[in-house]
Amino acid sequence: IEVDRLGRLVWAYLKSDVTYVHTAHRLKNGNTLMSASFGNKVVEADRDGNVVWMDSSNLSYPNEAVRLANGNTLITDRLGNRVTEFTPDLDPVWSYADLMGPHGGNRASNGNTLIADSDNDRVIEVDALGTVVWSYAHLHWPRSAIRLENGHTLIADTDANRIIEVDSAGTIVWSANGV
Repeated sequence: IEVDRLGRLVWAYLKSDVTYVHTAHRLKNGNTLMSASFGNKVVEADRDGNVVWMDSSNLSYPNEAVRLANGNTLITDRLGNRVTEFTPDLDPVWSYADLMGPHGGNRASNGNTLIADSDNDRVIEVDALGTVVWSYAHLHWPRSAIRLENGHTLIADTDANRIIEVDSAGTIVWSANGV
């Protein structure tokens, strides 16, 4: 659902074909990209609720889907232990699978992919060749990681009940506990 600042319903996807929507992102074209974890699929729906794109190919509990600037979709497949980039025609063009229960894969501005490797208690940055070029491992089931404009990484460390900002050397420069 989408609500305005006053809590009024603006838009809703009311079909039962997406079970346990883990994430939803409004796309530049006005459509909404949703990862249906229990339905094992990623769905893009237009403003009228019509499905205009869907990936249900061998996904197992997808918990994040991000539309990339090149039009491809980056899907974090938690129980498949992988993050994969698919073309609009569902062809896989990149994948990283040395993971355990990943969350929140997203593409950084440098072209690398940040992944919260939750069950391995780490966040990693992987380049296009699949090489881990950065990692931070002092975590307790990280759920999300994004690269900030200053080069630092913001991490949601779920079981530690904190959010931390880490610089490239691995030093915590900011934290919020008990959030």
